Amino acid sequence: MAISFSGNSVFSPAFSSEELDNYLNKRQSKGLSDADRNKIEIEISPFFERLTRKIGINKITLCTTYGLALFLIHYVSYRTFSKNIFDDFNWILPIDSAIILFFLFVATHNLKKFATSIYNVFRLESDNKKYYYTVKSTLTDSNMIKYGIFFGFFNSLMGYSFGIWFSKSSFLYYLSLFEFFNIGFVCGLCFSGIPCIIKMSYLLSIEKKSIDIDLGNPDKCGGTSPIGLYIAKFALLILLASLFISSYVYRTDWVNDSSGIVYYLVKLWIIFPQLIALSMFVSSALFIRKIVHRLKDYHLNRLSEAMYNLQQHYLNKLPEIDLKNLHEMLLIDVVHSRLEKISGDIKEMNVWPYNLNSGAPYIIAYVMSFIAPINQLTNFLF
Repeated sequence: MAISFSGNSVFSPAFSSEELDNYLNKRQSKGLSDADRNKIEIEISPFFERLTRKIGINKITLCTTYGLALFLIHYVSYRTFSKNIFDDFNWILPIDSAIILFFLFVATHNLKKFATSIYNVFRLESDNKKYYYTVKSTLTDSNMIKYGIFFGFFNSLMGYSFGIWFSKSSFLYYLSLFEFFNIGFVCGLCFSGIPCIIKMSYLLSIEKKSIDIDLGNPDKCGGTSPIGLYIAKFALLILLASLFISSYVYRTDWVNDSSGIVYYLVKLWIIFPQLIALSMFVSSALFIRKIVHRLKDYHLNRLSEAMYNLQQHYLNKLPEIDLKNLHEMLLIDVVHSRLEKISGDIKEMNVWPYNLNSGAPYIIAYVMSFIAPINQLTNFLF
């Protein structure tokens, strides 16, 4: 039965009930099925995830074993040269490395969830492969190892510049450089996901294919709160991982930290990782906001046009009010009121991908974790 009134149809083209069912079924079928999501998440597995499956242990056991092995090397080395491991803060680096490695597993899982959720949240066609390829190219072994080596060498260079307290002829001097490289390497593996999230968010903001959101979702932000949560969780993990390096640098008595440019390098290295996490958090949210705002305006314009057509049709019927068309005019009034209600709900919709009820804990934790870097930045500038 066509949705139309006598005379000219108010909605063009009119939908039959069968056509409407087909439209709704097609709309609901967009995105990825649970089986497809699981297949993609298993298929995209970096070397450390494959390692846990190959040797048959879970990630917590692997991280613990990794940390204990590093700590044992550190302890034996210090005892060999008659040093107390608590004479400096290097003893905490193996522990930090194990914790950051665990963060890496969680962040990688979160990144894959982010990529697959995009298809369902924005109702993208499953054959739109660019988001899948983006995360797949990011989580390749070679790409992640490049990030790890870069940040590992860079962290070692910073430690060398700050001034290590052992003699350059001492084995412990080079052990310190190795430990700096190791924790920088693990952090680099985590940081490799940052460009991926930013790129996927940007691709969404310029998406030209069929894309939509759930305007009536209870989260009051078009159903995008899962995307916002994945961004907030990933940023928080990156921030916490970088805080281990920052806190170590802050607590350590460097040989050269009071001399000229090194003083500023130390302060900069304390806040630099946090600034990276903040840039990802803000830029990704801005890109998501852009697409949600665009879709919100699009639907509001459609509703405005539909209400205008109803008003014109209603006015056209006024000169010839009779029992024959009175029912039609009442129906127009009901439909118009309903469209006004929908329009009002959409206007109240939040364009940021965050729901305060579910996202508040992560956002608050993120802000609280950023207090220390802000304090450092204030001290650095003033």
